[in-house]
Amino acid sequence: MHNLSTSPSGQLNIALSDTFSLDPRCRLSEIIKEFCQQAPDVEMTTNVEHMGDMERKVLNDELDIAFIPYHRQLEGLNYIHLFTDINYLYCGRDNPLYDLSEEQLTEELLHGSRMVHAGLKPHEEVYQQLSSMHLAGTAYHYDSRIAMALSGQYICFLPESVAAPHISSGDLKAIATKSKFFSLGVAVISKKSAQPNRARDLFLKTINNVFVDAETGAPY
Repeated sequence: MHNLSTSPSGQLNIALSDTFSLDPRCRLSEIIKEFCQQAPDVEMTTNVEHMGDMERKVLNDELDIAFIPYHRQLEGLNYIHLFTDINYLYCGRDNPLYDLSEEQLTEELLHGSRMVHAGLKPHEEVYQQLSSMHLAGTAYHYDSRIAMALSGQYICFLPESVAAPHISSGDLKAIATKSKFFSLGVAVISKKSAQPNRARDLFLKTINNVFVDAETGAPY
């Protein structure tokens, strides 16, 4: 019935990965403001979920829209690219690698250090970086990964923006920045063959409107 009224109504279910809710580059508050002005009767639900769960739920019509780090392209999903993160390799202050110069950070040392990673099957660029590392722990959420790196016992890849507060305090340090990095896009996903849903379609249109002047070239 919500598809028959003058303006969209009913429910809109949205999920986001990790820190995207407050990442200014997602422009989520701007998107929500513009959407609500056009669809004030829509009941919006937002949650933070695991990326694999979000893909499955969008395909199964349990979610309408999800904001995810791009790691693969599934046939049944549409993608809107939002922005790109550069991920560098980080270690904590108590890690033996912290005080070494770039010249001292040999491949042997880097590949012998315990790495905590997201635990997902990555796309090719990420796989090339992880395949030779000592994968010794998994932590999907950035906060958990950061905590493991801050212990001094693990190294990890993080988006530059996520690591920034810990870099400024000196608790984390980017290492081997010339060789250990990769690009990771951030995308909005929706189901290609979903049933008509005016609220979902308007939200996707609003995203495109908000990002119309942005640099949206995907790195994949």
